[in-house]
Amino acid sequence: MLKTFLAALVILLLSIGAASAQINTTPSNTTTEEVRLAVVKNVGSRDKEVEVVRTGNVLTISRVNSNMNGAPHQLVSNEATSIAMVVSDTIGDKSEFKGIHTIRVQYLNRSGSPVKNKVIDSVEFRKGKNGKFQIHST
Repeated sequence: MLKTFLAALVILLLSIGAASAQINTTPSNTTTEEVRLAVVKNVGSRDKEVEVVRTGNVLTISRVNSNMNGAPHQLVSNEATSIAMVVSDTIGDKSEFKGIHTIRVQYLNRSGSPVKNKVIDSVEFRKGKNGKFQIHST
């Protein structure tokens, strides 16, 4: 009887572990990659120059060591606006991204050993009452 109970307990724990592993694989990872690929395609950049990270309700698109790092802010802002439009269209009404209220496009210089990131420029877009992301200035 004790062996049967222990066997049942082990099966239960293994099934809980499998369920936990499945829960940790979220669709937002795939969708974040979709966002990244859409930006790469739209900007025409090299694959490794674009990174997408979600932190809470902020979606950050990083342009790493891009040709825009030395550009005037107005040109950076124009590209960032294009990127924000692509991101907004890509995330659309997907449930994983319903809570996103800010899209941040940042331009990074990454170098050194150990690797260091330096933010060259950043442009934020906030979701308005109409549900559209608009450039935010401080």
